[in-house]
This record gives sequence, C-alpha cells and structure tokens, in this order.
Amino acid sequence: MRAENATGVADSAVVRVVPWVPHKVPTGFTAVRALNSQFVAVKQDRVYGSSDGLAWTELAIIADEQLDDVVQFGSTYLAVGRGGIYTSSDLRSWQKGTLPSGASTQFTGSRLTVANDRVLMARQRLFSSPDGIDWVEVELSASVKINDVAYVSGRFYAVGGEDLPDDARVGQLRETIYVSFDGLVWDQVNLSSRLPARQHGEASSFDRIAFIEGQLRATVHQGKRLYSSPDGTTWTAQDVSLGGNWTTFSGIDGRLMFGSTGGTYVTEDGINWVRNLGAPDEISTLRVDDKLIRYGSQGIYESKDGVQWTTVANELFVGKAAYGGGRFVAAESFSDSHALTSRDGLLWTRLEIELSANNDLVFGGGFGVGGTRKWLKSDVDGGWTDLITVSHDAGGRSLSAA
Repeated sequence: MRAENATGVADSAVVRVVPWVPHKVPTGFTAVRALNSQFVAVKQDRVYGSSDGLAWTELAIIADEQLDDVVQFGSTYLAVGRGGIYTSSDLRSWQKGTLPSGASTQFTGSRLTVANDRVLMARQRLFSSPDGIDWVEVELSASVKINDVAYVSGRFYAVGGEDLPDDARVGQLRETIYVSFDGLVWDQVNLSSRLPARQHGEASSFDRIAFIEGQLRATVHQGKRLYSSPDGTTWTAQDVSLGGNWTTFSGIDGRLMFGSTGGTYVTEDGINWVRNLGAPDEISTLRVDDKLIRYGSQGIYESKDGVQWTTVANELFVGKAAYGGGRFVAAESFSDSHALTSRDGLLWTRLEIELSANNDLVFGGGFGVGGTRKWLKSDVDGGWTDLITVSHDAGGRSLSAA
C-alpha cells in the first residue's frame, strides 16, 4: 500500500478516494421547524438546513449570538436570539434588526409564531409585527411574563406566569394563558378553579404550549404540571413532577412524552407515567409524518412509537478520514482518540483502535491509518492488521506485516 499524501488520495490505480472535510454532526438544536418544504434548525450561533430532518447542512453563522428560534414569514425568514432579531431571504445571509421597545436585551429563550399575516414574539413580554421589522408590544397586564406563543386552530395562545393580587411574595409567578383571534386583542383564560393549592414559596409558570396528540398541551416550569384542552377554553390540570430539568414535550401514536436531563417519561393514558430507560436524551424533537426525530446532546434518533429509538447520526468529532470500498474510516479530532468507521458519514462506530488526531488515512485496496512509527491496514470487511514502517519512512511508503 502506497500513500501519496495526507488528503485522502492513495494508489490511484486501485481506487480514487473521496477527500473528506472534517466536520461534526450537528445535534442538540435549540429549535427545529418545518419551513417551506424544508427543515430549519438553530443552535448557538449556527443556522442549519435539511431536506429530511436527518442529514443537516450548516447554512450560516451569526457571530456572537445565541439563537432561540426561527420561522418563515412570507418570503422572509426570521431568527431571534439573545442579542436581537434577524431577517434573511435565503437562510444564508442575515441582517440584524432592531428589538422592539420594552423587549429584554441579552435574553435567552425567545419564541416566535406566524399566522394571519402577523408574527408574534414571546420575550418575557409579548410583541406583534405585520412585517417582522416594525414591532409593537401587546397590551397585557404589567405583572405578566410571557414565555411561549403558538397559533392553533384559528387562535393565538400566549402562556407564561403572573403575580397574583393576593400574593404577598412579589415575583412568585402563577401560570396564566391568554388567547386571541387576531394577535392584537387578547383575553385571559380563567384558570383560577384549576390552580392547585400553593405551597409556601412556590413559583410556577407555563414554559411551552403546543398542539400534541389531538389536544392543546401547556407545560408548567420544570415539568411540575401539565394542562390539556380540546378547545382552548376548557382546561384540565395534572400534577406530574417527575424530576429533572424538562427540555421537550412531544407525542406520537397516542403517547405523550416528557424529555428531561433525568430521562424520558411516557404515558398512554395521560395519568400514569413510566420512565423509558431505552430512550436517548433530547434537547428538541421534531414530528415528521409518522415518526419522531429527536435531537439530543450526543446524536440524532428516530422512532415511530416514542418507545423504541434508532440512532441515525451520532455526535462524534470527526477529523481526517478516507473513503473506499463503500465506507468511511476516520480519526476522532482529539489528541488521544479512536478510529471511527461509517457507511454513510452520519452514523459512526468507534473502533477499539487508539489513534492520534494527526494520523493520516488512505485507501489502497484496504484502509491505512498512519502515524509516525506504525500503520494499521483494514480490508473492506473491517478486519484490521498491524503494519510496520521503518524509522525514516513516516509517510508509510514502505510497509510490511508486523
């Protein structure tokens, strides 16, 4: 086996190797949206695009930003983050806009929704815009903080928390819901008969609202409580309090699922919750037709029932790699790492072979992973054999069986 260079081209008489661009599978998205026949996600200062929700391409970097959400409004895309709001016509070039008066600066956790020729933004207060550029604050009680906004079945819903008049502990919020037909005039839903008895010093507010498995679902901070409604008017509350810091709420096949740092909990009747020990962690979840796609801190997963999950892509830091014989072989991009192998460049398997991130990889009828004093050769079926190189041949041009 003769190595030509460190870029992945080796012994061209045998095979021409596809050069590899070092990359990292993007996971752990803050928000994922289905927008105009494609999927768009944001994470930290990056914007990603995908045709199927599984394989993702980095589209843009918004420097020094921490993005929370992204939506499409007509022919314009809007993204909101810690430092401001941004607009784009192609998802690649972004222009920073002006935050509306009264909006919190350096705030993380904003949410957007679009309907009826209007875009709404929840950023502690609620803001409305006819074009995504000029914003006005919606007139709500001064004691209300809004955490999420959604449009479902002809109505806007905004959820958050409010200081109750009889509460002597200022700043201790209780959950509240507002509803609107046009996004301008809002009415507060009466939840007083459904609010549980308050514990001393307890603060709770809604953090998310969505239409899941045939009903509106509103979750209370850190998974303490779940509200459900078939019509947005009549609500029932259920204490959950399963533990952990809740990150997502989703559903499929008649099941509801809470995802958290403490694990994933599933219910089929909305009452009895069971921890799914086989489920991966999740930061965001996307429903695509008849399956769920889950984006965790370590990978991308899919499931058709919310119970059994298949790994689609895992977050391994891939450095140098080569392709041949229908598969990739790579080195993790750490100083002390392992060899990786993959059929599609997305789902990687870690091999029990220790490498340096500076090792070169080539293909010449089999894979070669090279260091300064040793190479490893692999046939197409994945069997590995040690090869040796002489001291003056660090490039591996003269190799023999160890």
